[in-house]
Amino acid sequence: MTSHEPTVILQATWLRVASLLPTLGAALLTAIVGLLLAWAVHRLLALGIRKLRVDAALEKMGASRVLYGLGLRFGIDQLGARLGAAVVLVLTASAIMDILGLTYLSVGLAGLVAYLPQFLSGVVILVGGLILADLLRSIAVRLGKDRDDLAAPRMAGEIVYYVVLAVAVTLAAEQAGLDLELIHDLLLVGIGTAAAAFGLAFALAGQHSLRSLIARHYAERLYLPGDSLRVGDLQGVLVHYDTVTATLATDEGEVTLPCTLLLDQAVLVERVPVDGNAPR
Repeated sequence: MTSHEPTVILQATWLRVASLLPTLGAALLTAIVGLLLAWAVHRLLALGIRKLRVDAALEKMGASRVLYGLGLRFGIDQLGARLGAAVVLVLTASAIMDILGLTYLSVGLAGLVAYLPQFLSGVVILVGGLILADLLRSIAVRLGKDRDDLAAPRMAGEIVYYVVLAVAVTLAAEQAGLDLELIHDLLLVGIGTAAAAFGLAFALAGQHSLRSLIARHYAERLYLPGDSLRVGDLQGVLVHYDTVTATLATDEGEVTLPCTLLLDQAVLVERVPVDGNAPR
């Protein structure tokens, strides 16, 4: 090695580094601009969502419960802001890879950027489906409690919830471009399991309700409103029937009895006169 060779190597290295400085500077500048832009997008989106009260409207529909159920401990405004900032950061990273000449990484990030709208639309469909399912479940339970002929309003609400959720998952997966064959099989397994559980619950819990309905049917044939009934130590006038109960007016007030009691026990009946004079 001659005395001039180290100098030549240093000069070559310096020239190489100097040639890369514009590229590195451009990449660094792009990163700084991208970070600032992501911060600005995050702030503006969060502020815009709050100003337009989009978060308040969605929270009334149950969006917060859905987010908490998914493990996301922040509001709708932060969700939208973080998604917007993430898109800007991915675009910035793609631009930096392109500047540095990292073609494969740049192409991969470009594919990710191209897929983002499709993926985000799937996420929106899924979140919207979860919100709608939760809303319809609440409505079904509320309406079911107001109806005497519906014995299990909460179960009806759960059925509505999971049916809507299954449809939302299918639509979201299709929009996101996922393999629907696996999702279809999972849904079939889930629906089969739910149907078996529902059938077992109905068989166990529905026997009493069915027996009560049958008891009311036959009790209405045996005892009419206005009849004086003695059931055990209780005596009163039959006022009316409800879904599975009968109401007696006693000296102490109205008493509600299950219709099954009118068939299971001995009942002393004093009939209502037809014309006011003779017993019927």
